[in-house]
This record gives sequence, structure tokens and C-alpha cells, in this order.
Amino acid sequence: TLRHWKITPATSASMSPRAARALAGVRTSAMRGLYDATNHGEQKLERSMSAPFVHQRKIRFSHCDPAGILYFPHVFDFLNAAVEDWFETELGMPFGEFHMRHRMGNPVLTTDGRFTRAIRFGEQIALELYVTRIGRSSIDMTVLVKAGGEERMRLRHRTAMISLDRFRSVAIPDS
Repeated sequence: TLRHWKITPATSASMSPRAARALAGVRTSAMRGLYDATNHGEQKLERSMSAPFVHQRKIRFSHCDPAGILYFPHVFDFLNAAVEDWFETELGMPFGEFHMRHRMGNPVLTTDGRFTRAIRFGEQIALELYVTRIGRSSIDMTVLVKAGGEERMRLRHRTAMISLDRFRSVAIPDS
């Protein structure tokens, strides 16, 4: 369920009214009630800072360079795994079903990151995913990657919603 989600007043990066209506109608029954119609859709969806969606990973030998440090391309794989698990766990939509049955895609538009300290072989990391904005056809996320409770990297990630039949962006669906 999305019991840890909350709606907060919008900033300049707020949802469009159409996206807010889509969120109101909502993608899964677990998300119903998140939209407050009194604010006319001028809101954004934000994960409670006390309860992000968390994806755990152990850093294995195969993830590392010869110095025993996480080789950076694996960050993209870990990030995608966190998004896939978020879709299934929080939205109730397995990523495979989303793609194959519903013929929708969620490709990456941008990802940028700040690496603050090395992640090493054998460490357990937690990717804390926060949804910071839902647009008409895009989702913005911030992912904090922590090891031993210490932030090691911060990623900003934007994905699009597309039709796999037309390969064009589409509005985030109601269901």
C-alpha cells in the first residue's frame, strides 16, 4: 500500500491538472485518495522523508573494479531494479506486466548523480527512492544510496511514460 505517501503543496515543478486528475482516478486502488481536489491539482506527490521505498543490495565481487570499488555502470542497473520493485511493491503493477500486457514503457530520460564516497565489495547498500514529481507523462525521483546509514551517492532520475506500440509519450494512465 501507499500508506507512507503524502501530498504536499506544489512548487514550480508541480503536476499539471491533467496529471493530478490521473492520479486522482488513480493507477491502482492502493493509490486512491491521494489527490485533494480542493487544491485544483496544484500539488506534487512526495514520499514521506521518514519512510522512503527502500531497495537493498549487497555489493558482490562482480560489481567491483580491480580496486574493490563499485564499478559505476552497475549503479544504473541497481537504480532500474529499485524502480522495478517500486512499481510492483508500491503501485501494485509488476514491471513485466506493465510492459508486456499493458504495452507501456518507462524509459529513462535523464539520470544524474553525485558520488560522495566509494562503495566497496561486501557492503550492503540501501537505495532510498523518493518520488518528487509526477508530470503528465513523466516521473521524477531522487534516490539516496546509503551504506551503513551513510549517504554515498545521490541520484536524480526522470522517466517517461510511453506507448510501446507507438513509441511516443502518453499521459500517465488512470489504471
